Amino acid sequence: MAQLNQYRSLSFRSIELRPQKHCRMPRFVILIHDYPHLHWDLMLEPPRSSEEAAIQPISSGHTLWTWRLEEEPCLNKEIKAERLPNHRSIYLDYEGPVSDNRGTVAQWETGSYLLAENEGETLGGTLQGTKLNGAFTLSKTAFRLFLK
Repeated sequence: MAQLNQYRSLSFRSIELRPQKHCRMPRFVILIHDYPHLHWDLMLEPPRSSEEAAIQPISSGHTLWTWRLEEEPCLNKEIKAERLPNHRSIYLDYEGPVSDNRGTVAQWETGSYLLAENEGETLGGTLQGTKLNGAFTLSKTAFRLFLK
């Protein structure tokens, strides 16, 4: 429980945004998850420098920034979000049962994103997915996607 409280108290001020020269855009995934109730999990691959990407691929030990969304994501609507502990990077490509009988997940949306701002408790940027394309803002408690 102490670890969960520690994650919830994280400040986005500690996230360093650096130019991504010669590096692919980080990926995101939104999973539909049926446990303990129906919700969507938004997971962002943290941006990395080209030096980090050359040394170690994202799949080896890195984690994903994760939020639980209480409603299906859509344009121009604020959705209640809850910051969760970081998840394993395998979830970028995973569908199926979750360990310890915690339901199943299926990919609802995938794509890449670009962070544009990091102001206090809010992240902002652009999602480029198959269903969702546009500017987004994300805080510890809310997610909003705007038509681009």
